[in-house]
Amino acid sequence: MKHRRLIILLFIFLNLLKINSQDFEFLWEITPFARKAYTVRINQIKNRSTIMIKESYSNDSVVKRIKTNDCDTLIDFLNNYNFPIKGSTIYGSVFKKYIDIVMLPDTNWIIFKGDSIRKVAINWPEYKFDTDSNKYYTEGQMIQTWTDGNTYEGYFLSNNGKRKYKIYCARIDKKDFELNQLVYKLITMYDKKNTYLQLKEVIDADKPQ
Repeated sequence: MKHRRLIILLFIFLNLLKINSQDFEFLWEITPFARKAYTVRINQIKNRSTIMIKESYSNDSVVKRIKTNDCDTLIDFLNNYNFPIKGSTIYGSVFKKYIDIVMLPDTNWIIFKGDSIRKVAINWPEYKFDTDSNKYYTEGQMIQTWTDGNTYEGYFLSNNGKRKYKIYCARIDKKDFELNQLVYKLITMYDKKNTYLQLKEVIDADKPQ
């Protein structure tokens, strides 16, 4: 009985080891508006794990072996991450802008923007007729666009496929911020040159609004 229990425990352990040691590739990039850009690539292939840290606009890069425990921490986080796509533009609700008209005795004619015009002449695609209010209207949409700032993007390639993300700094939420902090922690753990203080300032400044 003890022998059988030991075999079961060993089987469970080997399966857990296989799950936690899955091959994967993770890419994290930051493209700032006016500062240095960075790329971090973490690979695990057949239990050999590496981290590559590169300043994107130069040949300054470092490649180090990374501990399996740190890979497991990253995988656990990414398995609970929703990989959002949040660009620098937010599209708001659609609204209607009504145009005052005057109905003339001859119902084929109306006063439209101060001019008498036949109804059938108003056939431009941008004008629609609202039967409830008996008015013409155009449709618009609220749009907010940022023209500067930092973009964080990358992907997680594993046995579950390839999942991409892209987040503009003004739209970062708590989980996005935690991912950036986790990546920065790994950078400083495996490159002791302490040349990433500017990157830390950027990440800290891009906290959730």
